[in-house]
Amino acid sequence: MCTRRGAAATKQLRGQIEEAQVAVEALSPAELTYDLLEGKWLLMYTTAADVLPIVGLDLELPFGLPAPVTVGNVYQRFSNVASGSVQNIIEFSLPFLLQQQQGATFTVEASYEVRSGRRIALVFEEAQLGKVRISPGLEALLASALLPRGYLNQQLLLAIRELNLVFPFRSAQQQLQGAGVAAPYLLTYLDEDMLIGRASGTAGTFVFRRVPDHEH
Repeated sequence: MCTRRGAAATKQLRGQIEEAQVAVEALSPAELTYDLLEGKWLLMYTTAADVLPIVGLDLELPFGLPAPVTVGNVYQRFSNVASGSVQNIIEFSLPFLLQQQQGATFTVEASYEVRSGRRIALVFEEAQLGKVRISPGLEALLASALLPRGYLNQQLLLAIRELNLVFPFRSAQQQLQGAGVAAPYLLTYLDEDMLIGRASGTAGTFVFRRVPDHEH
């Protein structure tokens, strides 16, 4: 049964997934090989209260109405330990306004450091909204109906495509305790293909699989 990355999981299914997850975590060594962390990871499942509303945005509305937002892939990209950077990447679209696939990208930048054999600490720093790709219908409307043909059309379309909004981003814990506060993150399993993490505070769990870094 499809869980929609956890947003559509029933209580019974969540329990079954938890049992399977615990069984996998039992195979993890006491200390992880952190060299395996570097790379791009695709979110497969989560129970985190602050993430479920995001991945659940594209659930269908009553009466067959389309969802107002279509959420695409959600990734975490880790640098090597020496660099200590991580990106949370969310691809999304707005029906009729943006392209169906990868209409825009929301990225949260953070730094991380190793605290123990299976624990890291994250400090969230800033967020970016960019890589906007408008739908062919909207592009045609902007190019022909709203503006005279020519230079202004091109400049407007170019400005939309190059849109990149950057602003400070703080987790709920950072907002309460200060900008530099680190959020503990327990990595309970890590190998060449799978990453499982449990965030402190919200007690949310995350299951990722590795994908090629160029995958969109």
